[in-house]
Amino acid sequence: MHATKIHTAKGATKRATPAKGSKSSPAHRPANSLFDRVRDFIMTHHKEVILVVVLLLVSGLSHGWNMLHYPYIENDEATYTSRAWAFTHEGDLDVYTYRYDHAPVGWMFIGLWHLLTGGTALFGSYITSGRVLMLLLHLGSAFLLYVLTKRITNGNKLAASVAVIIFSLSPLALYFQRRILLDNIMTFWVLMSLVLATQPHHKLKSYFWSGILFGVAVLTKLNAIFFAPAYLYIIWSRAHKAHRIHAVLYWCFVAGSIIGAFFLYALLKGELFQAPLDASGNPTHVSVVETFKLQLSRGDFAWPWQADSSLRQNINSWILKDWFVLLGGAFATLALTVVAFVTRKKYIYLPGLVILLWAYLAFLGRGKLVIDLYIVPFIPFLAAAVGVCIGLLGDLLKGNKTLRKEFYLLLACAAILIGFTLPYRQYIGNETSNQQQAITWIEQNVPKDAIIAADNYVYPYLALEKGYTNVSYFFSTEYDPEVRKSYQDDWRNVEYLVLTHEVVEQIKTGTVPKMRKLLDHAVLMADYRENTSSYLDLPKYISTNGDWVQVYKIKPRVDIVLQDSWQYFKTNFIVDYGQVIEPANNGLTTSQGQASAMLRAVEQDDEPTFQGVWQWSKDHIRYRNNDVLLSWKWEKGEDGTYTLGDTNNVCGADQVIAYSLFRAADKWPSSTYEAEARKHVSDWWSKCVFSAGGRLYVDSSADGSRDMRLIDPADFRPAMYRYLATKVPDLPWSQLIDDGYATTNALVSLFGTVPTWANVSAGGRISSAAGIMGSGANDFSYDSMQLIRNLAIDNQLHNDPRPAEILRRLAPSVESLGIALDNAPAYMVAYLFYLQVVDPSSAIINRVYDDTIHASYESETGKWQDGDYYNQVWFWQWHALQSQLPVESRYEIK
Repeated sequence: MHATKIHTAKGATKRATPAKGSKSSPAHRPANSLFDRVRDFIMTHHKEVILVVVLLLVSGLSHGWNMLHYPYIENDEATYTSRAWAFTHEGDLDVYTYRYDHAPVGWMFIGLWHLLTGGTALFGSYITSGRVLMLLLHLGSAFLLYVLTKRITNGNKLAASVAVIIFSLSPLALYFQRRILLDNIMTFWVLMSLVLATQPHHKLKSYFWSGILFGVAVLTKLNAIFFAPAYLYIIWSRAHKAHRIHAVLYWCFVAGSIIGAFFLYALLKGELFQAPLDASGNPTHVSVVETFKLQLSRGDFAWPWQADSSLRQNINSWILKDWFVLLGGAFATLALTVVAFVTRKKYIYLPGLVILLWAYLAFLGRGKLVIDLYIVPFIPFLAAAVGVCIGLLGDLLKGNKTLRKEFYLLLACAAILIGFTLPYRQYIGNETSNQQQAITWIEQNVPKDAIIAADNYVYPYLALEKGYTNVSYFFSTEYDPEVRKSYQDDWRNVEYLVLTHEVVEQIKTGTVPKMRKLLDHAVLMADYRENTSSYLDLPKYISTNGDWVQVYKIKPRVDIVLQDSWQYFKTNFIVDYGQVIEPANNGLTTSQGQASAMLRAVEQDDEPTFQGVWQWSKDHIRYRNNDVLLSWKWEKGEDGTYTLGDTNNVCGADQVIAYSLFRAADKWPSSTYEAEARKHVSDWWSKCVFSAGGRLYVDSSADGSRDMRLIDPADFRPAMYRYLATKVPDLPWSQLIDDGYATTNALVSLFGTVPTWANVSAGGRISSAAGIMGSGANDFSYDSMQLIRNLAIDNQLHNDPRPAEILRRLAPSVESLGIALDNAPAYMVAYLFYLQVVDPSSAIINRVYDDTIHASYESETGKWQDGDYYNQVWFWQWHALQSQLPVESRYEIK
């Protein structure tokens, strides 16, 4: 239908308006509809609309550019994402036990966003989806901040624009606003609630919705409650005098009703008040009161100005990211405190902003724990304070165009200079690539049913998206009763630890002792630290940023036992810089003890201790003129001073020295150990190995005897010779092994056992050494037990059948020795070696282990039995063998 032309008296033509109610008439839309109001606002405020659009574009670009790569995915992001998933998928408030540590509305909101966007369907992962939500909330918060600042300054667009620009470009703001944090959601609700509370038209429904949204803000993050004094002032000051009390009480009732729902929920579940204790002294269930008491007790009290206060430390950290928003906001707050008092009648909401700033500052400065993200809801109001100051200055110069232009020029120059001083890593840095690579490694290398303790950032990816069934937040691994059941409340059953900045920080503070044990007993499997900005000193548990990840595999129980017992050994038996002593033997030091400690240090990958023991040995007991072999005895006199007790060596010790040096060279290639090992094994072979009657023997010492050699049959170590053959292949190691087995069998045939000592003539005839060493030389003795160990090691590691044959022949001797020694601890370990070869499936081996080793081992200290030197050595030797065996062949350690 076309409009009809109508000619007026002056000849002007105008179009007739269609009849009211016709289809082409807008009368079918209600007068003053939202559409009309928006259209009219745009038409009458098109310049401001363009300004706001530009501000939001700048805000969106600043926030969105690189937001998936910076900052790193923080622990809390995954926590709230996981809880959102639990809410929408399982109807629970947490994937673990909900402990009332936060009110749940924030992650409920995130969960609704997941439902709206199809979970991972639209953005590929829950974390990415959550960060997109933070972008939208940021844009909403920027717009609301513009409106609020403009109202505070009675319509000053400069103030509002500056506030939004600072809020949007602040590196500190971007660091936190990009993350999936309850604080960002709470900030959005607080700003919206304030905008409603400051509506130009005084309507009851504005107070109603303001109270509703403030309650939602508090139930999103409880520290929003500290903004309440500002609301009370704003509502009181803008309400009519006759209705002020009513208005304030009405707002408080509405907000309180929403907040009270949280406590009502806990009350109905029976979890509001402190729970009774069980027999172990633990609460029988979670409670709001218990959680709040814990939250309020966190951190030691310190005045804010003290160097060790939590607030002071966080201020130092915040300033590194953005000095301007903190210092500028602080000066603006001080200035506005004065200005607000003077101009409170003109700028009715300005005192409300000042009250809000000081109220939240009081919360931060209360002297207890301050977490870095507590700054998040403070930033927009600091930005508003700076914006208001600049806007009010601009108003003062309205009457002077020259000064006003100079003011704007100065403002632009200051903005450029400030911009050059602030970091820009937020736009180019990649702090999430290492995190993503770690997740990929876990997917490719870790079974889906493995028990994993981790920084929570991995949980949404692994548990919610990839089907891992036993991955848990490290705090829950430490404390949650249900999670602890999954690993039988024994940290040794945890299989992997995903180590991050957050885990290291908590280990350092001492809040997660089990995580420290896991880290201290784990092997690094994957290390992602490329381009990290963090300073790392893991032995001291120091990390300064979270853009790195390491994946550790917890050692098998046998290796944990070896590590802890080695620590006990070092503490109690190694003194000075490497002297190994026998405290029960007047602090005696022997070359055997030094050699044993060197071997043990290599197996524990402990180069500092290895180097110390080896250096001490060279400095104190390598006195021989014609070789590099070690003198065997360093003893303490009555005056407490040590001297060399005997220049002779012990060949059994020197072969271990050579072996240990080669092993050290394998483990630490840049060292000089290989050259030293070659010299040592050369001198050992020339001085300690002799041929008699066509057979090779190992002498007891390089004392120069020729007609009659004294041998210690327990020095025969075939497994060690097999390794040395790979390092020095030009020597006849195979003959030495074969001849050693032949000699051992010959000894059993001659003596009915393997004697402690024997003589070998130049022609190869074996005879008793009783004339030299006494009547006990012919016995299978305490010292002879080392042969059982040596034979068992060769049998288990190299599948040589000869050890089993010899040990079966020695069965009567082994049994008799047990009776003679009254089943002493060291003997029982030797008996385990024996059983593992001759009867590995016997129930006896389980009984011996349970009654002798397991029952007498202190897992917290690493001490076995009474702490005797030789008992600790024997304990180590058997467990060391288990560690070297394939998993299916080793004895299962309890």
